[in-house]
Amino acid sequence: MQFARYIPLVAARNASVIFEVQPELRSLFAGIEGASQVITRGNSLPAFELHSPLISLPLAFRTDLATIPANIPYLRPNPAAVQKFSQQLQGGGLRVGLVWSGNPQHVRDPQRSLTLASSNPH
Repeated sequence: MQFARYIPLVAARNASVIFEVQPELRSLFAGIEGASQVITRGNSLPAFELHSPLISLPLAFRTDLATIPANIPYLRPNPAAVQKFSQQLQGGGLRVGLVWSGNPQHVRDPQRSLTLASSNPH
């Protein structure tokens, strides 16, 4: 996600950016600036001339600390989803969410997730 901030820089070079994302992230990236199309992984891709993994873009743009793209926020959630979530959080007090496991269907989930028992240091 952190390297999606480079998409507008690619588009600024007169490129038509086709951005392929995991199905779970489709709604988050649907309106990202600079992408002419956002395609869900697994769907057919239109014809394209060049492929670049997002993680390669900082090197391609010769990024240093002073030139990290900082058009913040570069991700804008769906307003309807924000409204729905806001309604679920009605009420006072501090609410903190903790996540220690991810998608159990992910091929590397055992390396990415912890059981509650294994995360307890005592």
